[in-house]
Amino acid sequence: LYILKKLGTKKAALKTVEFYGKAVRGLDLPGRITLCSMVTEMAGIIGFIPEYGDSLKTEIENLSGTKFSPDEADEDCFYSDTLEIDVSGLSPQVAVPFSPDNVQDVSELKGVKIDSGFIGSCTNGRTEDFALASQILKGKKIKEGVTLKVVPATKRVYKEILERGILEDLFRSGAIISNPGCSGCAEGHIGLTGKGEVQVSTGNRNFAGKQGKGKTYLASPAVVAASCLAGHITNPKDI
Repeated sequence: LYILKKLGTKKAALKTVEFYGKAVRGLDLPGRITLCSMVTEMAGIIGFIPEYGDSLKTEIENLSGTKFSPDEADEDCFYSDTLEIDVSGLSPQVAVPFSPDNVQDVSELKGVKIDSGFIGSCTNGRTEDFALASQILKGKKIKEGVTLKVVPATKRVYKEILERGILEDLFRSGAIISNPGCSGCAEGHIGLTGKGEVQVSTGNRNFAGKQGKGKTYLASPAVVAASCLAGHITNPKDI
């Protein structure tokens, strides 16, 4: 989201966005999928991370069942722009309605009351996302009057979080569990907002009408989980 704040929704139009650096190299596969997924919101056509360690390469091969050979840019390629970001002191970011590049630090939005939360989508609907939310929610109850909707991205994810007990932890905290899919992020029934409803979502788009008639704030699974406990947008560190 911070990158979107810097680039906006048009600067990368019809371009490939490549990510490099220590922070990127340290990302696991779900983290890389999240990062590259957001390139669409910059109007880019490809999100590309050329640096892979051996363990990540093995994971991809095990998941795909095929040999994986990382690609990299040509030596003589031309970069239209370079953006350097220091993430060492970066706090959780939240996109405010009605554009994914309308981004603010979570501290600037503390106290914004919410009616619901949504954890899912192609951006943040994987096992690791629900595991993170579960760590925050386990043994606690969602704020009265707040609804948390949980939608695994795939059947494999659903099976994994069921077998690991993550699904039960989320259910016991008060979350509504749906079948795998896109759901509200693609205007499905679970995750859509009603008129006047304020939702904090892990999806990648918050345009007017995209997830219903309400207002959608975009955030990480950790921020969504913490906010559902507090009843308002909050930093997970404050829970």
